[in-house]
Amino acid sequence: METPQVQGQRVEVDNGRLTVSFSLGAAPGPAEKDRSKWTFAGAANSVRYHFYEHRLEMLDLFNHHMTRFNPDGHEPEKRCMQIQRLTLFDSRLGTDTPVDVDVFNLEYIRRDEKPEPPSNSDQVVFIDCPLDGNLLGINGLSRCRLRRTLTWKNMANYVLEHMDVVMDTPSGVVDAIEFQAQFLACMDFGLAPQKKPNKDSLEEGWFTCQWLHDSPFALRFAYGFACNTGLQSFENPVPNYPTPGISQKTRFKTYSWIAGKTKSLDVAHLFTYGTTTDSDGTLIRRLRTELPPSGGCGLAGGRK
Repeated sequence: METPQVQGQRVEVDNGRLTVSFSLGAAPGPAEKDRSKWTFAGAANSVRYHFYEHRLEMLDLFNHHMTRFNPDGHEPEKRCMQIQRLTLFDSRLGTDTPVDVDVFNLEYIRRDEKPEPPSNSDQVVFIDCPLDGNLLGINGLSRCRLRRTLTWKNMANYVLEHMDVVMDTPSGVVDAIEFQAQFLACMDFGLAPQKKPNKDSLEEGWFTCQWLHDSPFALRFAYGFACNTGLQSFENPVPNYPTPGISQKTRFKTYSWIAGKTKSLDVAHLFTYGTTTDSDGTLIRRLRTELPPSGGCGLAGGRK
C-alpha cells in the first residue's frame, strides 16, 4: 500500500481497494470565503472504489452511474465519516448537564503517534480535534480534544476507526471522558434508497443503506456502519442540514446517527459494490463482532 499522502489540510490513503481523501480543515476550498459554509472538518469527501479500470466515487455513485462514470459534476457537498456533534458528560467541564459541541467546523491536526503493535499491512492515521471552550464559554472545554485513529487494511473495502474524548488535566494526566458522537454523511443513493435501520439493528449498533435497481443482475452499491455501542437514532433526511437555509436541494442525500454513550468508541465503515451487496447486514455485523467492547455504557446510557 502507498503511505498516507498529506496535501495541506488533507490526508489521502490508498489501500488497493479504496482511495479515501480525508479533510482535516473545515473549509471546502480556498475560494470559499463564507465561514458559515466551512463544514468539512474531519470528513471523507471522496471515497473511490477500485473496480477494474474505474475509480468509482462511492459517495456520489448514483450520479456516477447516470453520467457514465464521468467525474465532472459530482455533488460538491458529499461526505462521510464526519463527526457533526459531540455530547460530553463530565462535571469537570463546570456544569452538571451534558455539553453539546459542534465539531464539523473545527480544524483537525495530525497526531504524531505510531500504531501499536506495528503492522506492515495497515495504514494508520492519527488526528486530533482540539475543542474550543470560547465557543460555549466553558473554560474546561479548552482542555478537551477529540482523538480519532483511522485504519486501512490492505485491499479491504472498509475503514476502521477508534475515537475517544480526552481531557488534559493540570497534573499532566490524559483522562478519557464519557461522550456521544453524532455522525453526518451526504451520500447519493437516489430518491428511494433501501435503508435497514430498525429497532433491532440500532440496538445492536449497525445499519446499511443501498441503491436499488430493477434488474437483480445490475451493479449496485451500499454503505454499512457498525460500532461497539448501540445507536440512539437514525435520520434521513437530516433537518437543517448543515445549517438552516443552506443546501436545501441536497437534503434528501443526508444521513445522521448517534452512537451510545461511551468512553471508547470503535467503528467500521463498509463500502460494497457489485451485483450483490451487504443489503442484509451480514458483512457489517461480522465486522461489528470484531470491534473491541465499548469502554462505556452503550445505548442504555445515552439520552433519549
